[in-house]
Amino acid sequence: MKNIFTIVSVLALGLLISFSCKKSTTTTTTKTTGSTTTVNTNTTTTNLSVDAVDIAGMGATGNSNNAGEYQLYGSAATGYPNVNITFANTAPSGTYNISSSAAPASGYCYFNYFSNITNSSSASSGVVTVVSGSPRTAIFTNVVCSGSAGTHTLTGAFKF
Repeated sequence: MKNIFTIVSVLALGLLISFSCKKSTTTTTTKTTGSTTTVNTNTTTTNLSVDAVDIAGMGATGNSNNAGEYQLYGSAATGYPNVNITFANTAPSGTYNISSSAAPASGYCYFNYFSNITNSSSASSGVVTVVSGSPRTAIFTNVVCSGSAGTHTLTGAFKF
């Protein structure tokens, strides 16, 4: 009986220590409408909101292309909507201004939003910040895209 009490006590103490040392993973996303700025502080998961509506099941992947650029692709589990971001170099890190050119110059990126297979909208201004690490995270806030997919405001973080 004493052995069972000792074993249960050790297990309870282990669980207590484990839960008290658990790292917090709380994230915050602030969204408002009107003229107030939307701030994306959720950088722990790949996420996207279009016109302040969260898109479920987002994932992201990226790779270098034959033109010496890096293409980052973020999409919903269904494939759409999706966002393609093309960086001017093969190892993006730092802050990139968004360019309207599909072949961006150094320090710039191209940002394209697809609502479905045939309709897309691109951004001509804004900023994408790539945070180094493993995985890297591309963060963008209030990027306005216009085109055949309509005009939409995108905020998100893609881990790749």
